[in-house]
Amino acid sequence: MESLKELRQYGESLGLANEDLIRFIESQQAKQRDDRRFEREREKEEWEVEKVRLEHELELKRLDNTRLFETEKHREEKGNVNPSKVPKLPPFEEGTDDMDAYLRRYERYAISQKWDKSIWATHLSALLKGNALNVYALLPSDQALDYDALKTCLLKRYNMTEDGFKQKFRSCRPEFGETFQQFSVRLGSYFSRWIDMSNVLKTFDGLYDLMLRDQFLHYVITR
Repeated sequence: MESLKELRQYGESLGLANEDLIRFIESQQAKQRDDRRFEREREKEEWEVEKVRLEHELELKRLDNTRLFETEKHREEKGNVNPSKVPKLPPFEEGTDDMDAYLRRYERYAISQKWDKSIWATHLSALLKGNALNVYALLPSDQALDYDALKTCLLKRYNMTEDGFKQKFRSCRPEFGETFQQFSVRLGSYFSRWIDMSNVLKTFDGLYDLMLRDQFLHYVITR
């Protein structure tokens, strides 16, 4: 956008002066206002189109996952899955439950009920709420039925990754009212999950490589 000074200089370069120069500047300013208004309207229209596209895409995925859930429900009603084995667990509570701990409890329950792993993802979806449910709803159909894929996405959403558990281990401090034994167990849990997520061998050499790599990366990043 040209400034008033630039418009004046441009008008004078065209040989305009006095009232002709004033009219020229006013007409150029009006044109600039029209251009800005047109640009805002164009951006608004583009956003509305994109918003409709995103909402449509999300709705399609939700409908797709609803159909998958209904298929599993139909299988249960036909006797392929024992209805008594439908999850009898409290739903995941955002801001209260730890996703990693919740999934481990869910897996133990599923194993105790002798569920086929092919239905784990569908049953878990019935227990999800908030952001966790959004993660499930936005997954492609094949991943929505794959428990391991769903688990990976959920853990990543809540920063339950190799780096996430490493940070928890490094920054772990005793909480108010926590005994030293409880603190030790929690600290050990973070360390164990860090090792699990790093996919290293649980041997001296495996831990040696993990610690060496972590210290090396820490040195490189902080330089």
